[in-house]
Amino acid sequence: MICLVEKYFKQAFDAFSKNWLSLILGLFVIFIIIGVFMGIGLVAGIASIGIANLTSPQALMTSIFSGLSIVSIMMLIGTLVGLILFVGYIRLCADSIKGKASLSSMFSVAKENAITTIITSIILSIILTILFAPLTILLSASLIATPTNLMNIGITALIGSIVTYLIIILFALSFHGIAIDNLGPIETIKKSISIVMKNYILVLLISIIYLILYTVINFIPLIGSLISLFVIIPMCLISLTAIYLEKRR
Repeated sequence: MICLVEKYFKQAFDAFSKNWLSLILGLFVIFIIIGVFMGIGLVAGIASIGIANLTSPQALMTSIFSGLSIVSIMMLIGTLVGLILFVGYIRLCADSIKGKASLSSMFSVAKENAITTIITSIILSIILTILFAPLTILLSASLIATPTNLMNIGITALIGSIVTYLIIILFALSFHGIAIDNLGPIETIKKSISIVMKNYILVLLISIIYLILYTVINFIPLIGSLISLFVIIPMCLISLTAIYLEKRR
């Protein structure tokens, strides 16, 4: 197993080394576009409140509700656009493994699969809500039972985080089927669950290693967060993409 982890890590490092500029620019574009949508929403939301409405409590509440609605809508749009581009970025990762990665393929794949990506996101949201509803109820009941016990709260939060991570990892490849094989929403989710279940320990180990690297490197002053965002994240995605490419058949 350790040899397999090393294999995918080396594969990610080699692919990133040869295509680092395209991979960094692709991720940068995604972050910028999401930030623009959220920034517009925040500015428009604040502007909609209006100083003049401070004289009328009812009008102020209406304006606040309107402002929050604008912010929420723009954040939702920004998230969906980010997910659409993320699918294109997965293709970029796949291309980097095969050879030369090009930003043009990222945008074309994202555009071609926009509707499928949105539908898949909605289905995943519904599935995860159903899966986590019982867990949320149990954890909430535990916290209510002993609200002043800090150790109990900490243990409950830790258990909840671990269980959540172990479940979410099953869907780690849900967008890879769209980007690489043009699968539909249901097919790509089923493919992700199938591949991960057959290679669960491998995917879990790789994701944990990259999570540890991301966290540790973040502590490096000045450049730590940049390395985590623009090196560790692309390498992690390349490793997961390599697993998908090898295990999809």
